[in-house]
Amino acid sequence: MAHPTVHTFDDAQCQIYTLMQRDSYPRFIASALYKKILDSYGRMEEL
Repeated sequence: MAHPTVHTFDDAQCQIYTLMQRDSYPRFIASALYKKILDSYGRMEEL
């Protein structure tokens, strides 16, 4: 990278964002951990 610019990583950033949107985030939303967090939050609001 002899002459990097502010746009050097734009393509990589777009690709990573797309991968996260299509894979990581939906898997997290469906995970037991996320459901446990939501359940805990709901119980906190009842207090």
